[in-house]
Amino acid sequence: MVAQANPASAACQKLKKEGLADELKRKKLFKAYSPSMGKPMSAFTSKQFDAAYAGFVSLVDFNLVAFEKLKKSPECFSKEQFKLIESNIVMYGSFNRVATKKFIQGQPKPFLRLEWESIYGTKL
Repeated sequence: MVAQANPASAACQKLKKEGLADELKRKKLFKAYSPSMGKPMSAFTSKQFDAAYAGFVSLVDFNLVAFEKLKKSPECFSKEQFKLIESNIVMYGSFNRVATKKFIQGQPKPFLRLEWESIYGTKL
């Protein structure tokens, strides 16, 4: 059961400050990854693919850590925000388990198109 939301509490305000700082880092990682999204495998040299894959892994790993941190305090979020946190954990967790370098190299368009999603309503 999710605790009663209290986003104005001191603990939630501290978490929001940390969450917004994480969103800035997530934005940078997303922007670095986004040029690779949806391009065919033939568009990448080996070096470009390696760089794009490293960007993808950095984005996935950081998002998992950031969203897991937020999930520990459900009382700090609305139901909609918390659903977004949970769905992002599922999505990035799936990428982390399945999207190995070998798997991605075998795809016609190796790097998925992702949408920027902010928990706090910040713009990309």
